[in-house]
Amino acid sequence: KYGQDVHFLMIRCATGDVYLVCKYLKQYLINHSINNYIILGDAKGITKIPQLFGYTRTLSLSSCMAEYVQHAWEFYQFDNFHLLLYWRSLPFHFSFARMLEKFTFLDSFHYWIFNNEIDYLQFARPEFKESSPALIDKYKKLGVVKGKTVIISPFAYSVKKGNTDLWQAIIDELVKRGYKVFVNIDKELEVNSFTNCKEIFFPYNEAKVLLEYAGYFLAIRSGLCDILSDIDNCKRIILYPIIKKPYDLTIHRSVYDFCNFESMHYSTKNLVEISTEFFKDFWDYDSKSDTNIDKSRNDLIMKVLANFK
Repeated sequence: KYGQDVHFLMIRCATGDVYLVCKYLKQYLINHSINNYIILGDAKGITKIPQLFGYTRTLSLSSCMAEYVQHAWEFYQFDNFHLLLYWRSLPFHFSFARMLEKFTFLDSFHYWIFNNEIDYLQFARPEFKESSPALIDKYKKLGVVKGKTVIISPFAYSVKKGNTDLWQAIIDELVKRGYKVFVNIDKELEVNSFTNCKEIFFPYNEAKVLLEYAGYFLAIRSGLCDILSDIDNCKRIILYPIIKKPYDLTIHRSVYDFCNFESMHYSTKNLVEISTEFFKDFWDYDSKSDTNIDKSRNDLIMKVLANFK
């Protein structure tokens, strides 16, 4: 169906990981003399994220089918099959090296995925749609006000979500200060539990137009932050958890030192990064970190609101 010399590039992972694979994929293809290929897998965004980098030959698989394909490769070891990332079985997330403080997310990513054969600075940039009257009008009709709108993204796989009261307190104060607030959710899969806050769900390729028109982006560090990392003509406030207990193999690191924008070679223009004890890393089960929950909550609210007039 796809030809005799086609290479299959399997990606099975979270949103931010798909983005990073595509960001560095060009050098991988050159190094391995791959010209005819198709990107496939059951990862979220497996078709939409590659398109930002000009990769249009993609195939979305069900999780069941992806399992079959992967196991077939593990048994037969096809030369034209490349398993670029499978987060549940490879030692990518839970390796000892990944937990050492001297390594960053990008260090471990390049080691496990690309075998350190690609220069960190040899990457492609996503191609977003440029601003147009039609796109601006689309978001104006939704209620987005130029320079006075905050797009919030309070959800992330690797960070335990702050409770609704925290986000509601921030939203209410922003509204009092004259801002429009939208929460980034897919209404078909998620429920908007906030008041004074409308839902918005935008295509990745329209993100630049929306964020630069809105003016503000507030989010827990997530894969969406990776995708939007080059959109820097708006104010960006990114929140990270603080982990108190020593690192071990039970922790998925999502702290500032591990995946901050500078270490990822992302743009730091108009960027504010805040670490807080209020948010917990996904694998941080240390109950002692909850002893000063009210103080950490209030401190976080004040630090966030300091970025808004």
